[in-house]
Amino acid sequence: MEVNTEFTLDKLKENQSNRVKKTLNQLNLILKEYVESGGQDFSIATIGNKISPLNGGPGYEAIRATRNKHYRDLIEVWAGKAGTSTKKPKSIISSKKNHGEYDLLDRIGDPALRGIFGSIITERNRYRNEVNLLKSNSNIIIDRRPTAEKQFSGDVGDVRGVTNIITEKEYEALKYAVSDECMINNGWNKLQNGRVVESEYKTDIFPRGYIDAIKKIVNAYENDKNSSN
Repeated sequence: MEVNTEFTLDKLKENQSNRVKKTLNQLNLILKEYVESGGQDFSIATIGNKISPLNGGPGYEAIRATRNKHYRDLIEVWAGKAGTSTKKPKSIISSKKNHGEYDLLDRIGDPALRGIFGSIITERNRYRNEVNLLKSNSNIIIDRRPTAEKQFSGDVGDVRGVTNIITEKEYEALKYAVSDECMINNGWNKLQNGRVVESEYKTDIFPRGYIDAIKKIVNAYENDKNSSN
């Protein structure tokens, strides 16, 4: 059955403010062009972070807001028209184990859109490599021996001399690794027990306590740096 996106758009605009109607029209146009270019990833994270805001549409936070179900409904309709859903395609998830995502670029006819997707893939791979580097060097030795020069207290524990252990760039990398931006860019979720899981299939990315451990190091670094100023 043919999906009537214009009918859905008209229904979604009913009883909405002029601002919301304008945004729905813009998002509808963006999704139309995305479908025509062969796009298949209609997950909220991808549309909200990569596709819509780059073309003047609403961003991730606006789309996922509870009150803005009309945006998500419109995305779902266009996903249906493209023969898929708002779940991240398995082919994109499995590409973490291979580099087949670059083959998808050949299927995008618009050079500008192809360039955008190429940049997205490159940026994603760079962040992933940084996280993998953090995982491979996770056995950081922290000196907990008492010293007269520096003493810390509070939630970060009794960690001392962190600025002598990690560099500014390493601190920035650790800070990014537990940020909301990192979670969104990689399709991950933070759990209360400190685990990091893949958003769609809930598979473990980092074990229990990972988030808490990194935050302690980041906080200790900041305290150490502030105390030396």
